Order: sequence, then C-alpha cells, then structure tokens
Amino acid sequence: MIKSIEDLIQNNILKIVSINKNKKLESENVIKLYEKKKKIVTVKIKYNEKININNKILKLYSKKPDIIIIIFNKNNKIYEIDSIPVYPIIYEENIYLTPILIEQLNGFSNILLDKILLLNDIYNRIYYNLGALITDNNFNINILNNNDFTGLHDNRLYKDNFVNNIEEWMTIHIPKNNFGWFGIRNQLAIDYVFENYNIKNIAELGIYLGKSTRYISNKNKNTNYYCFDRFDNLFLSDYITKKLTPEDIHFFYKFIRFETFHSNLSDHKNLYSIKNDNYLAIKWLKTNNIEIDFFYIDFIKDDVHLIDFINEIFEEYPNSIIVGDDLVHLHYSIDYLAKKYNLIRMTTCYLCSKNEFINKKKILKDLDILEKKTKETDIDKVKNYDMQYKFLFLVKNIDYKKDYNNIIKYLDIMDINPNNLVDTNNNNIFHYIIKNRKKDEKYYLDLYTILDKKYKDKNLINFANITPLEYKNFTNYFTL
Repeated sequence: MIKSIEDLIQNNILKIVSINKNKKLESENVIKLYEKKKKIVTVKIKYNEKININNKILKLYSKKPDIIIIIFNKNNKIYEIDSIPVYPIIYEENIYLTPILIEQLNGFSNILLDKILLLNDIYNRIYYNLGALITDNNFNINILNNNDFTGLHDNRLYKDNFVNNIEEWMTIHIPKNNFGWFGIRNQLAIDYVFENYNIKNIAELGIYLGKSTRYISNKNKNTNYYCFDRFDNLFLSDYITKKLTPEDIHFFYKFIRFETFHSNLSDHKNLYSIKNDNYLAIKWLKTNNIEIDFFYIDFIKDDVHLIDFINEIFEEYPNSIIVGDDLVHLHYSIDYLAKKYNLIRMTTCYLCSKNEFINKKKILKDLDILEKKTKETDIDKVKNYDMQYKFLFLVKNIDYKKDYNNIIKYLDIMDINPNNLVDTNNNNIFHYIIKNRKKDEKYYLDLYTILDKKYKDKNLINFANITPLEYKNFTNYFTL
C-alpha cells in the first residue's frame, strides 16, 4: 500500500521530469533523494490567497526545517515524506521543497495571489532555475514570460534573485565533495597573497564545487567572499549523456553543483554565490558598492577576453591583486599584461597587480624551490618531500614506462603503499594506472597486476566516488 512519497518514488509513480527531453539517461539515473543525516523536520503551509507564502516560509525558518510542504490540494491530502528530495517534488497540487531549493527559486511570487497563477509561476521558476522536478506523468507546465522577479529576497541586502547566502543548517543533509582542479602552484600564489596583503573582500570567478574556494576560505573565514558561477546543474547544461560512465553514475548524478558547493563552504558565514554570467561580475560588484582586495580568476582561457577582463578589474579596482588560473591555455595575453602591469608567471597560474609586488623576491624563490621539487629525479630527495611531489615523481616514471621492478623500488624507498599515494583528487596509483591504460594497455595492465599482487588494491574511492576496480571493470570506459 502506498503511504508516502518514498513509496511513490519506489513504485515509479514519481520520477524525474527534465525540461530537456533529450536528457533521458540523466533522468533515469540521477539521485532523487539524499541520505538523511538526522531526524527530518517537516513543516507545512496551507495555501490561502490572503497570506503571503514567503512570509510564512521566513517565519518557519526559525525551526530550521528540512522540508517545507506547500499544500495547494483543496482536500488537504498529502503524502508524508521522511527523506530529503534533491529536486522539488510536485504531486496532486502539493509542493515539497527543501530550504536550499526555495532559496534558488527565490521563493514564491509576492504579487500573484490566484492559486493557478501562483502555481504556474513557481513551476516556471523551477523550469528556468533547476531544469527538473520530481512528479508524475499527469503533470503539465504552462511556460510563461511574465518576468516576475519578486520573492523571498525582496527585503535582503542583495535583492537580485540570483544571489544566495545559504545558511549552514540548510546544507546538513547535502554530501560534501572535494573534487576539483587546484594545483600546488595556485596554492603557493594564494599563500603569498594572504601572507603579504590585507585581504577583507574576495571575488572568485569560476567555482565548480569550490575546491579553490575552500582553500582560500580557510585562510580567513571572516572575509566577505563573492563567488561567481552559473552553477548549472546537469539538467540545465547543454551536454547530453550518450553512454553512462563511472563518473556519471557515481559522481555527476550524485553531487549537484550548487548544493554541493554550499555544503562544502557551509562554515563560511559571509559567502555569497552569484549565479550569473561571470563577465558581468565587475559591473555587479560596483553597482552594489562592494570593494574587492583579491580576485581569483578560473574561467577564462581566451586571450582577448582575459585582456579585456583584467583591464576592467584594474580600472575599477586599481589596488586589487589577481591570481589567475589556466596559464597553460593562454598565449599573447600574458605577454601583453606583463608589459602593462606587474605579472609573475607560475607555469599553471599567474599573479597580476597594477602596483609593485610586495616581497617579490620571496615568491620567486619559493616558486623556484617548488619547480625544482616537481622536476626532481633523485628518489632519495623525493622520499622526504610532501605527498603531492611523491605522486608526481612516481606517475612520471610510470609514464616513462620504467621497468616494473624500478616502480616497486621507488615505492619501497618512499616506504609507501600505492593505495596511499594519492593526488589532489584522491586518485591513488591504482586509479592512475587504470585510468591511463589507453597509453599502453599491456604495460599499464601488467603493472597494475604486479602491484596488485604485491600490495593488494584495496579499491579505495577517489573524490569522484569511484574505485580502481570500477574503472577496470567498466569495459566501455576506455573506448569513449
């Protein structure tokens, strides 16, 4: 007998409905419910055209609810729920929402009172902001063009409906994930900035799940932090899955970008996510009279766009300092910027300032030490280095196709098990070998077998939530 929302999902009565009908595999395989981490707090609001739903929601926030059920069903019939929905659930004119979903939708309209108009408006907010919902086959949406931007944020500091400051209690059930690309040279550049400059306000452009944001945030959680990204989840992206991979099943379909980012950064109180075009960031900051001391740029790989963007930054914020990623993708823009401003190249990233760098000799010396460590070929020196240098040394020798016995010798000298030698995404040596076997199937698979026999692959998960064996057994993975 069906008694709950969970029963409806289990019996496939409620399913993911994507705005993009071509996202069939995504709809069939994405998670619908998070694992709860504590007893669920559920509150209910009964629709009445005389009440403002947003005011009710804000009052109920004092109870720190996990789920808010908006009852539009005239018979007051609802199905109970004891799990956390990833997407809004709409069934029999009732809407089940988590606070973090409500925040992304900017709540409900403040000007529409009629039930049908109000429902159509919230359906459209879901359509444009989330791209998917959990509902049944009878659900229909009337696409509107009404541009109603009123909502929950009307009385807040930043009234734009794409600006969010998510409170920590709203992320309790959302899993954290440290996946991302953030190199040791970028870390060195950021360390230099915080050691030499007084940083009170930060703007980061290009966030993903916030790996760099977490590193920067840990330097000073009292800063005001403005994070710019579109934060499009997989139903709003243009990419269509044609064949499932381990990354899809274990990572992309389980960790939703916006929610995971805010869960990862839940302990930074003064952090705002701005879901918008990154190129509009400077204009938005100036419009809101926000001063920025430090910009971290991680979204521009185009020379023309980078020149224009950095010129715009220094025109409005001449005393700020910039760390930019993606140096390996840039060419003449860096030469141009080096002539116009002060610039330090750091192989994968760069430092840029309109003013002279403080302690420039120190950062150049630290960079030189780092570069020497990454190129070190003497195993007796490498064994005393940090994990990231040991990992880099070993994988370089694997890619050089060094004799298997040499690889084992290096591991013995470093006194480390290949299960425990990991990169910044928690890929260990077994992960690395299997993921790179296309380079030379025989060498890599033979090396895997030899190391597995000696050390035993423990099948540990990386930050993409995947074990080496799952990569190894997914036969189509290496032909994609």
